[in-house]
Amino acid sequence: MLDIQRLLGDLGVPYWTSGKNVSEGWVSISCVMCGDRSNHGAFGPDGWSYSCFRCGKHKVRKVITTLSSWEEAGNLIKEYSSLMSFHETANKERASNVEWPPPNTVKMPSIHAEYLHARGYDPKQLRDLYGIECCYQTGAFKYRILIPVYLDGRIMTYIGRDITDKAGLKYKNLSETKSVLPAKNTVYNIDNIHDTAIICEGVFDAWRFGAHGVAMFGLQYTAQQTRALASRLKRAFIVFDNEPQAVEKARELGAELSFQGVEVEIVSISQKDPGEMSQEEADEVKAELLHDL
Repeated sequence: MLDIQRLLGDLGVPYWTSGKNVSEGWVSISCVMCGDRSNHGAFGPDGWSYSCFRCGKHKVRKVITTLSSWEEAGNLIKEYSSLMSFHETANKERASNVEWPPPNTVKMPSIHAEYLHARGYDPKQLRDLYGIECCYQTGAFKYRILIPVYLDGRIMTYIGRDITDKAGLKYKNLSETKSVLPAKNTVYNIDNIHDTAIICEGVFDAWRFGAHGVAMFGLQYTAQQTRALASRLKRAFIVFDNEPQAVEKARELGAELSFQGVEVEIVSISQKDPGEMSQEEADEVKAELLHDL
């Protein structure tokens, strides 16, 4: 049996074991073979088969290669394909500190700056406010913007956003064994909020709302994240993407936070996601939501 859930988790790949498009016993992802955005790809119960509703069947090693490299895929399959390996991996200790800045980081190349400008962000401002770094042509995070994740003033982990839009994985997480905490055990930008926050799916969405914006690192969220938010917040505005699955998850998250004593409002936007807003549009939304602060 291939322990595909732990393998995906260590690669930082979001996956689903229930919900829309997920068959019982299967592990679903947004298919990296066809650019799918709605978890149509799925690994079989034993981890050794893979099929996508849109683009069909693929060899498991080929899928994992798309997420890493051919050589690394072989090593990962070997590592996660036995019970003994499962226990060895499960019991690995996490890092006491995250190396920052990581190896192979460079002063922001023009290709990274152009990518951010094209999306309506100020590269210098993001570096000053959030401490982003860049990798260029070498290393495991090449052609990615590196985004540190802080908790109580310490870097817990980091994620890398591909700037080429050609990588199979848009976001790549630092492995759990090299992290103090995995991203899904905390909330992006949580150090900067007090009793009110604008909760988004992704980091780029949260950047639109400045110090009040936080991100869940994707549509799926964990109990650790809801507890972290509930412990700090009196009021929350949830601004997820406007597609049906995201709207449903926003309502679920709102219900959980409300149950834990947080005053919650679900906010609808006309754009596909907050990251597609202009900064002026985002500022208007933020001013409307936070007018009484």
